[in-house]
Amino acid sequence: LIQVDNSLMCCAFHPAEPALLAGDTYNGELVIWDLKKPDADAQVGKTDVLSDLRHREPITAISWQYSAQEARKHGAAAAYRLFTLGADGRLLVWLWTQLGNPVYGYELQWQSPGREVQLRLGGSCMAFCPAASAHEEAALLLVGTEGGRLLRCQV
Repeated sequence: LIQVDNSLMCCAFHPAEPALLAGDTYNGELVIWDLKKPDADAQVGKTDVLSDLRHREPITAISWQYSAQEARKHGAAAAYRLFTLGADGRLLVWLWTQLGNPVYGYELQWQSPGREVQLRLGGSCMAFCPAASAHEEAALLLVGTEGGRLLRCQV
């Protein structure tokens, strides 16, 4: 049994290491568990709730994505990055072995035709294009927003 401090919103198993589980919470935390370890010691990583560089609202989607760049730098064990999407309109990219701060961050912004102001849109779901992600460092993904828009993004 794994305990969490807040409501778990979504989770995803590591594609190559099935004992690793990443989970996102209602208050914007990202947590990593190693299910091979006893329940009390299963948590192997957690984002800092006091950091300015984190989600401020619930995380709505999570995805592990292979990175050839990370594989060259850190080896096969750390070759996957974690992408988290939040209701705060942020898409953050994390190294699962170092959850102090995200390595990249993006904001979902939309400019209405005829207006100068850009609106930040809350994210509700995301899906990566498997073919683009497997062969290129830049990944193509679709992001659904709380306002009913579907955004095509390249990260």
